[in-house]
Amino acid sequence: MSRNCWRIAEAAAFALLLAGCASVPVRTLELDAAHPAIRYCHDGLRMGERYVTINEFVATLEEMEIPHSQVIHILVDEDVTRDLRPARTLMGSLAAAGYSRSVLVTERK
Repeated sequence: MSRNCWRIAEAAAFALLLAGCASVPVRTLELDAAHPAIRYCHDGLRMGERYVTINEFVATLEEMEIPHSQVIHILVDEDVTRDLRPARTLMGSLAAAGYSRSVLVTERK
């Protein structure tokens, strides 16, 4: 009886391992002007489909080993007011982390 329980546990662990590996999405980050993945919205900073803090964004760049010489295009939504202080704070944080080539863009090319 205990041998069968052990085999069931092994099979379940193996299935969970395979399911976990198969469900991990490949993370890519588009940084070019035609497809900027970073959006500055009226209610925060979006990376892909989720809202992130400035520190999370900088940490993601480091984690994905984005070169410091890479130009980072940040799309500014049309509904954003003219107060760009938060965007400047973002660009200052990027510069402090070594990413000195960030650009605010207003529309996709």
